[in-house]
This record gives sequence, C-alpha cells and structure tokens, in this order.
Amino acid sequence: MSETKFETQIEEVLVLPGQIKEKMTDIMLMQKRINEVEYELRQWKAELIQHISTAVDENDKKIFSNEKLRQAELERKKATSQKYRDLHDAREEYSELQEKDKIELEYLRYQFRALETYTRFLQATSETSRWRW
Repeated sequence: MSETKFETQIEEVLVLPGQIKEKMTDIMLMQKRINEVEYELRQWKAELIQHISTAVDENDKKIFSNEKLRQAELERKKATSQKYRDLHDAREEYSELQEKDKIELEYLRYQFRALETYTRFLQATSETSRWRW
C-alpha cells in the first residue's frame, strides 16, 4: 500500500475523535432542549390541573367534582390546546433528531474503530515488509 494511503488513513483516525465529540455535544444539547420542553409541558399541565381542580360554577359548586371528570377535562384541553400541541410536537421532533444523532455517533465510533484497526494493520504490514530479505 502506498505511503499516501497510509497517511490518509492516519489523518482520518485523527479527525474522527473531534467529529465524535461534536456529535456527543449535539446529543447533549438536544437532550437539554427535550428537558426544557418537558419542563414547559409539566408547567402547562400543572397550571391546567390547578385551574380544573378549582373551577366552580355560578353557584360556587365545583364543575369537575370527581377525578374522572377532571381527567376528561384535562384530556379535552390537551386536544384543543395549540400550546400543548406545539410543545408536544417540539418534544417529538427533538427526540427524533436526538435518535438520529445517536445513530450517527455510533456510526462514527464504529468507523473510528475500523480505521484504527486498519491503520494498525497497515503499519504492522509495512514494518514487516521492511525486515524481509
């Protein structure tokens, strides 16, 4: 194998750790976004539950007097709330992007291992061929 091919392999092995680090950072940032959206969803839900639990009619009687009614109202509000849909969709989108990043990270790691092994093999075979008579 030519010396330039060997040098190219070494160069790729040296570049991949940076790409792996970058992908790991992307995954971490995506997780942060997911956490932020989930926090907003929890806040939205808590405020809504508070509102549903304390809602009264004109006679000061609770509108949603039992758990089933409160849960049904919560589900109805989720279905009709644009904010909830936006947050839910954002969480799904970020989760999907994060999964894609994880796949890419795994690919980069496998590529690194393969190139590292191949480079060692090339180095060993080139050193062995130098010692032949």
